[in-house]
Amino acid sequence: MGGCLGLMLLTANGCGDDKEKHCRYPLDPAHQEGETVECVDLKVPNRWDNPNGSTMNLHLAVFRADPEAPTPRAWLWLLGGPGQSWATSTEIFSPEVIQNIGQDLIILDQRGVGFNSPKLDCSDTKVPDQSSIQTYIEKCVEDLRREGVVIEGYTTWEMARDIEAARTQFGYESLDLLGVSYGTRLALEYLRLFPKTSHTVALDSVWPPQYRLFETSLVARNEAVDELFAACDGDDQCQEDFPDLETQFESVYSELEAKPLGMDDDSMDGDSFVGLLVSTILSFYPPVAPAVIYEMAEAIEKSQE
Repeated sequence: MGGCLGLMLLTANGCGDDKEKHCRYPLDPAHQEGETVECVDLKVPNRWDNPNGSTMNLHLAVFRADPEAPTPRAWLWLLGGPGQSWATSTEIFSPEVIQNIGQDLIILDQRGVGFNSPKLDCSDTKVPDQSSIQTYIEKCVEDLRREGVVIEGYTTWEMARDIEAARTQFGYESLDLLGVSYGTRLALEYLRLFPKTSHTVALDSVWPPQYRLFETSLVARNEAVDELFAACDGDDQCQEDFPDLETQFESVYSELEAKPLGMDDDSMDGDSFVGLLVSTILSFYPPVAPAVIYEMAEAIEKSQE
């Protein structure tokens, strides 16, 4: 399976005796590119139901347990998000680690992130101050379409087919999939579409197909904050230390939405504060949540002096 892999969807630098480095993933210094690790660019359709249409580029890496004896199966570790990437983390897969795993490992990022192209990057999207998240997303989509990005191709269904293209490209008989968070949704979709080449599927923090994250999470976030207010209202000490907690929270949120605290990329607006409060404070340190709200109110007041 080494060398120049010649499926029609692939463009790879470094064919034959050409030893030019091609891996854009960070590698452990002990790796020898072309032997213990190989990277390729795989061109796939933007839409798999239109295989002769426009394409995108996926940058893949395969770490080999034994360069002289490729394994018949490979592990493929699917990250969460959606949108998480291996772009800065692959140094952990040293030759020793791969040998201990005992079989080859494929690194394949989701569409639009890492070293894949085009990237779903909204960093240059500009909207008026105080615009809603919805406005920002709509403007970003408009910008991406203008650049030729086929937004409809960024789906779980499409990415499951990318996995199968990677398996076929490297010639593995089947895959052992490890999915984490959103990666479990992607692993389940691959299993549904390609059961015969799914040897094992391990799921960590399952995101089932029927779960609509971006609708459900907003409801859950609001419920978590409401439960905090109710708990404080029912506790005499909390009411004494943090009176009118809900009113204070609403004031903090409004102030941060009107004028984020901090500068540039490090600023915090109202939604960022609520996200921090729910995902970190209430999840791991709930007793300090009322104090965090009051301390944020004090920080805002000092910033206005």
